[in-house]
Amino acid sequence: MTSLSERWPKLFANHNYIRAENEITWPNRIRFDVETTPDLLATLIEHRQYSMQVVDDGSVFQLYYAFSKNGAKLLEASLGFVFAGETVEPIGDPFAEGVMPTGIPESPLGWVRLDYDPMAGKDCVHYHSHLHLSLSSGVRIPVKRIPTPKQFVELIVAWFYPEIYRAHRLANGEFQLPTEDSRALFEEIMAVQDGIPPLSGVHICVP
Repeated sequence: MTSLSERWPKLFANHNYIRAENEITWPNRIRFDVETTPDLLATLIEHRQYSMQVVDDGSVFQLYYAFSKNGAKLLEASLGFVFAGETVEPIGDPFAEGVMPTGIPESPLGWVRLDYDPMAGKDCVHYHSHLHLSLSSGVRIPVKRIPTPKQFVELIVAWFYPEIYRAHRLANGEFQLPTEDSRALFEEIMAVQDGIPPLSGVHICVP
């Protein structure tokens, strides 16, 4: 967790993650229903329900892991990202007669969450390890493994902040990590060929 700021300098603010016995979490963790909570992002920020925020737009990361007492086994995990979105200012008064809006007041919030809970797994539709997407609350995409914090942040930055990713990781079109480091980062969740992970496809192995 502490190495994330080193890997992504100037990307994060308001670090709020803690270690509480056998959990990596944040203080007074509450599980808000992302599908039904009004003003989701504002609510999470107001109640400090995040691990850290993105400096540029206030988007939040939530990184929760629960381990066995000896730390050898992952018992539960929930990794979330709530995107602030992009704002496009409308030109003119969209409510004035004969004036058509030429912009969108605010893009819908996007969010991603990866959950791992063996006790809650039921079948192939509600697999014990799955990916939620904001496009539909009913979508649960089975995944084979839960990413580490480094892996999860890597995929979120690649998906939601491609220009930052290109500048930080793909200068001159080449992946900016030695092969051994990229293998350690992406080990078991994606193939690494000549030190260049294939970011054009889904980033996570599926069963």
